[in-house]
Amino acid sequence: MPDIERLRQLADTDDCARAFLQLAAHRERNQNITNVDRALTNLENAGYQFNRSQLLAVFRALNDLGCGEFKVVRRGWPSRFEWSTGIISVGRAAIGEQQNVEQIEAVAEEEIDAEFNWLTHTFHLRPNVEVELELPMDLSPNEARRLTQFIDSLPFELDD
Repeated sequence: MPDIERLRQLADTDDCARAFLQLAAHRERNQNITNVDRALTNLENAGYQFNRSQLLAVFRALNDLGCGEFKVVRRGWPSRFEWSTGIISVGRAAIGEQQNVEQIEAVAEEEIDAEFNWLTHTFHLRPNVEVELELPMDLSPNEARRLTQFIDSLPFELDD
């Protein structure tokens, strides 16, 4: 069970943690897994400007506080936080709206895979050259723009 006082201290001393936990407190439904990139997008959509390393520090702190387990990219799954507590109750406890945090059951590996529904897209780059991209089914417009910017930044040689 997380230490509520330390959770509140995290929210009081870390702007990114406070913003993330306020959003968590006002969710309509709990979730078992929070994808790092999705959380960063949600923060951005709410008007916050935090970078990935700031959010990773929040997830590491939540891991240390016993709210769940922070998992870095492995076996093709994105970095994520797997909750052992209810995300809503963690957010509400952190901002002082409630005094306890509810525990939830551990997530099975199959559920993790289901959480990240992927689609494989095949692009015919040129004759006899196909490129496959595996992307989340819920790819956001912002993520699509970021992917486009990444591809635009790739080095290439012009044919003479």
